[in-house]
Amino acid sequence: MAFQGVMLAKKFNRKKITLPTFAQPKLDGVRAIWDTEDGCFYTRNGNLIEGVPSLTQYLKDLKHQILTTLNLGNVRLDGELMLDNFNEVSGIVRRKSNNVSQEEATVRYHIYDYQSQLPYSERAGKLFWKLKLVFVPYPTITVVGFTKVVGLAQLDEAHLENNKNYEGTMYRCPHTPYEYKRSNALLKRKDFFALEAKPIAFHLGEGKYSATLGSIDVEVIKTTAQFARCLTKRFSVGSGLTDAMRETVWYNQSQYMQRTLIVKFQELSEYNIPRFPVFKGFTIWSAKNVKQSKGEK
Repeated sequence: MAFQGVMLAKKFNRKKITLPTFAQPKLDGVRAIWDTEDGCFYTRNGNLIEGVPSLTQYLKDLKHQILTTLNLGNVRLDGELMLDNFNEVSGIVRRKSNNVSQEEATVRYHIYDYQSQLPYSERAGKLFWKLKLVFVPYPTITVVGFTKVVGLAQLDEAHLENNKNYEGTMYRCPHTPYEYKRSNALLKRKDFFALEAKPIAFHLGEGKYSATLGSIDVEVIKTTAQFARCLTKRFSVGSGLTDAMRETVWYNQSQYMQRTLIVKFQELSEYNIPRFPVFKGFTIWSAKNVKQSKGEK
């Protein structure tokens, strides 16, 4: 079968969601498609994944049981490769080697869908109630559970529960077949947190931004008690800057060095560095007051 892509999520919008819906935890791993036809893993873009030979072999051994359980001739399972540390699993997945090792043997495959024209309610039922049993002897292969949400109040309840151990919630429309595009039938909900940081250095960009601001090195100076361990930590932020703001800051660096940035982020890394930082704006940090420009708060 020619690779057709994967189903991608749109951002959660309470006003547009259709109930009932199925809620699942949003995982923090590397998207991976396993194809029964050739027994290989692929990335969401169709690139071959060679770095997890142990998982690949397990699934090859289970091919007949998988196809029999799903009553299909061939199928592509959809899920994520995971370790407790995202950077570690990302590094393993990028390897161009299929050598078995103690490290890659610990990578887990969490399956949450498979490519089919059946509505998701039927796909989820076959995965959770049938295929899950096939993987019982294999602790590194699992099927992701789901919660059926029938009311608006349950949307938040499911999300609060998922936030305890995961990075958010995925909502899946039970009536829709697998779509090979960014779909309204799959919505992602992630909470972002904010902090204040002071600029340390401004860096010239590359490519489109080779003549203007590319990123800002910052140091955390204020956040909530929940994230106090990231105080004084330094990191770089470039996402979220508009073209106009990049130009304004680049040509007025001495002024903006006296300002505080508002940065939003998803969570802290194992080194207490904000993950996925996004610039939101500038506030006044010192007694020096400079004229605000577009993109400031």
